[in-house]
Amino acid sequence: MTNMEQERWSRVKGRLRTTVGEDVYTSWFARMDLESVQDESVHLSVPTRFLKSWIQAHYADRVLTCWQAEMPEVHRIDLTVRTAMRCAAPAKEAAVPVEARRVERADGAPRPNCARLRPRRFLPAMMRSAARRSTRA
Repeated sequence: MTNMEQERWSRVKGRLRTTVGEDVYTSWFARMDLESVQDESVHLSVPTRFLKSWIQAHYADRVLTCWQAEMPEVHRIDLTVRTAMRCAAPAKEAAVPVEARRVERADGAPRPNCARLRPRRFLPAMMRSAARRSTRA
């Protein structure tokens, strides 16, 4: 990505921030990245499918308008979910379960130091809570 594209992206983000407000910008657009600018389209990425679908459903026209203020020839915004998984390092090593630190992929390479989610631990509590609500009604 060229320096000029980065400068344009900074100006577009500034316009977007001004248009939607700081809170909305921080919630929905702060993690959006510019991937490329090609002819009449701009390729952006976000870290989750939820962000992608929300932005497409509620803010696609505003994003396009902000780009068109910078580059009138842009007629399409392509939004994708980034494929690389990123995880934050734990604040304390002791907070990460030992089994999460030693997990390896099938090819033997270590995985990122992310704790595993274990939904089965939460399911019984959720079911008990739902059962209590239904008996009260």
